[in-house]
Amino acid sequence: MGAHTKRVRVPEECQGIQVNHCKNLRCGNFGIAAADAPSRGRRPLDNYVFGAKGELNSSLRCKLCGERSAVKSNVGIAEELDRLLSDLYPQREGDCCPSADCDNAKKSVQATPSEYYIHGKSAAGAKRYRCRRCGKTFSCKAKSTARQRKPEINEMIFRLLMNKMPMRRICETADIHPATLYGKIDFLHRQCIWFASRYEQMILRAPPVTRLYLSVDRQDYVFNWGTQLDRRNVMLHAIGTADNASGYVFGMHLDFDGSLDPEETERAAISEGDYEQQYPYRRYARLWLQRDYDDSHRLKKRLQAHRASGTMDGATAAAHRSKLEALQMVTEVLPDDIQLANEVKAPSVGMQVRAEYTMYAHFLYLRYLLQNVERLRFFMDQEGGIKGIFVASFREDILHRRVDGFLVRIRKDMSIDEKKNAKAVSEMLLAKTMRHYPEATRAQATEYVMRTLIRQAASETTEREFWVQHPFPDMGEPEKAVCYLTDFGDYDAGHMASLYLKASLRATDRFFMQVRRRMSIFERPISSASGRKTWHGYSAYNPAVGAKLLTIFRTFYNYTLTGEDKKTPAMRLGLMSSPVRLTDIIECQPDEELASPNR
Repeated sequence: MGAHTKRVRVPEECQGIQVNHCKNLRCGNFGIAAADAPSRGRRPLDNYVFGAKGELNSSLRCKLCGERSAVKSNVGIAEELDRLLSDLYPQREGDCCPSADCDNAKKSVQATPSEYYIHGKSAAGAKRYRCRRCGKTFSCKAKSTARQRKPEINEMIFRLLMNKMPMRRICETADIHPATLYGKIDFLHRQCIWFASRYEQMILRAPPVTRLYLSVDRQDYVFNWGTQLDRRNVMLHAIGTADNASGYVFGMHLDFDGSLDPEETERAAISEGDYEQQYPYRRYARLWLQRDYDDSHRLKKRLQAHRASGTMDGATAAAHRSKLEALQMVTEVLPDDIQLANEVKAPSVGMQVRAEYTMYAHFLYLRYLLQNVERLRFFMDQEGGIKGIFVASFREDILHRRVDGFLVRIRKDMSIDEKKNAKAVSEMLLAKTMRHYPEATRAQATEYVMRTLIRQAASETTEREFWVQHPFPDMGEPEKAVCYLTDFGDYDAGHMASLYLKASLRATDRFFMQVRRRMSIFERPISSASGRKTWHGYSAYNPAVGAKLLTIFRTFYNYTLTGEDKKTPAMRLGLMSSPVRLTDIIECQPDEELASPNR
């Protein structure tokens, strides 16, 4: 048995993170963590009851309100947050003391400048430094493209990648070997991280805005199988958040850690006794281990057999669903058609992170990055578990009324004619209201209609959380409904109506659409005639490449890609005064001083 087999009642707090508490905002237990020790005698130490949920996952039930939530590993969430924050504070390899025996051997000049003296420049113009501890001197690269054999094709490859050219066609056009292309992708990925981190660190110090209206959504990506011997797909999920006003994408995070070795991690997990533990008590709780995929595959096969035979009664369905919930493979995580029609497997390189851990880390990342913005309003797609993850991540900010959250539900299967009809009906309603109040402006009439609908919806329920049908949907978001999650009754009717009217997922959805349209590897895959397998000729085989391209595209989208107003999202946000050239990203040096934000 491993070192982590000793059972504790609740996973330990880590780096100030403790998400195992009641997530009901109206409950006296909200934000109060469960006690680590069980009750003594007849006197309980807290107002929680722990129980088994399925065979592998543990649940937490609040005695005050009865709300139940899955227990999560705080260590796993902290590890995932560290992974996401590494892009905000990238470490440049090589710019440290070359002496292996020196204490500064792993301390870079950028991270610890006090450990080095500036020591002039080399003959090539590169900055030289002298270690304060051992006296060794060394130089940093003068250019980002130093020692590259074909630096002149960097910009061309950047453009081709951002304009939907398939990998093989890029190799033909640039006359390069595939290995060279993947090396260039690695280089562009590093440069984009350096460039974006420079300006996003400004948001930490001096945010360009005081209020943000943010949309949050998720997108699924299917990667091809790499061998005919195992024709199962790799399915990963990304969560993104964008500003609805500027379009700036603050984070796009894939549930995939390319830095991990699957075989080494599997051996370590077995050594730690992880397979004998429930998920939240494992050492590697945030990761999908090999046996987890096998168990998921077996359970889904059994469920399919029951459905095909028509012998699955309610009790059997509930039992299977409970087991699938424990494996985090429920419909809230994966749509039913994908979940049952595709047999997914582990990535061949790197490791898949459990989706809920990436979601927790994503929100905590945003909380850190936007900590100096005065007010944040989140509009989130109705995803399974997102409400609990959101309120646990921002619990203090919600209680201090700095953060508000809304769920947004949109019907996405409407035809163009249906969307036009819905738009026409809303315009008729608005025109009728303006005739009734001739002195009202269009904005005032719109607010009046929304206030009326909120009042009507509230009168029909005793719950504080209720859905309101948006009276004025647009073509991009037909039949939109909104649910206010953080309503404490402290906003007046006009303020409430204004927030409901602002509810939208348009910024994130537009970014997702551009991901599909501009990068061939993220096009939607095509199902085979049998509906059992999916494959796409342009899709990637290595998820690590997909993760790097998402980072490259986010930087390109935020700083280079202009809209109809000839501005980029970074310009609208106030970070830049003009679009960034690709050469500026390619030539970005990490030791350059930060530019001041343009106000």
